[in-house]
Amino acid sequence: WSLPGHSWTLAKTLGNGKDPEPFVDRVSALAFDPDGDRLLVGTGVPSRIGEISLWNTETWETVATNDEAHDDTITSFAFSPDGSRFASGGTDQLVKIFETATLTPVKTFEGHTSHVLDVDWNADDLTLASAGADLQVKVWDLNQGQEKSKVEGFQKEVSSVVFVGSTDTLLTASGDMSLKLSNQPLPGAGVTFLHTADVSPDGKTIIAGGQDSVLRVWEAGSKQLLQSFPSPQTKEDGLAAE
Repeated sequence: WSLPGHSWTLAKTLGNGKDPEPFVDRVSALAFDPDGDRLLVGTGVPSRIGEISLWNTETWETVATNDEAHDDTITSFAFSPDGSRFASGGTDQLVKIFETATLTPVKTFEGHTSHVLDVDWNADDLTLASAGADLQVKVWDLNQGQEKSKVEGFQKEVSSVVFVGSTDTLLTASGDMSLKLSNQPLPGAGVTFLHTADVSPDGKTIIAGGQDSVLRVWEAGSKQLLQSFPSPQTKEDGLAAE
């Protein structure tokens, strides 16, 4: 697949999809560190273990591993601004903080009553947000190690949570078909289960994708829907129907 003037080539494949090494089961979480020098990979066996491995992106060698990072599958990662630590969320209902270099756990946040589906680390390095299948978003005080606030009112699991720029403003996406900025719905999100959402580093552009295979882009300031990108298959189906 390519865009005019651009092309993608496969640089590396880790694992072969058959052997339990280097990944014991499906890969369920990925994150590059802020410098792009290291890659976190989360995997695990459902209801048994959650494993984390750290890879050097130049040599593609394993830097560190933690085979007992969680008690269930890992769902998400978020690095601290300087990359020295990261947070992980898991289906064991826990949010954990690890030292990046050694994958040593240093803090655990308990409070969700179902799967933790996403985490994000605030640029101010003071708070962490987590989204859960328990229909809640929790904001954690990193220094105090406890819950600071929470956001409720969702009708289905909260699949994604992101801090907007360097602010405390949260963007959330949910299976209840809502995309919310500061807990206020954005227009034009469609009638679909929303799987993921993100914000540009400057906090000006929002993007979200859901079950309907449409990628949507908003201007954060005006909350205006700028563009929708249906999948090529959706376009082909539409032409065939006509």
